[in-house]
Amino acid sequence: MQHFINRFHDHKFDYVLAIPPFLDGGYVIYDLIADDGEVKVRLDSTRDIYSSDAGLQLTCKAIEFDNKGTVVVRQCTGPESVEVSHYSLFSFDPTRK
Repeated sequence: MQHFINRFHDHKFDYVLAIPPFLDGGYVIYDLIADDGEVKVRLDSTRDIYSSDAGLQLTCKAIEFDNKGTVVVRQCTGPESVEVSHYSLFSFDPTRK
């Protein structure tokens, strides 16, 4: 994931498909596309039986890890040009390498 974030900062194209494990429900699939200073995030929650919607799409100007190991996007625009200041995506266990 750090490689993706580094390529984003270098304004290089990259793509990550993330499917974090959950203890209950199904899966939420994250498509992350870095391209020329923007990160496009597509969250597909149709496979999660407890989800009430089909997902979310954001276009963001920043991506980083927070101090807890969570991937966070910032300065985002959502559907219908709704501004989203930050959105937490998924976490990594900081004790695992």
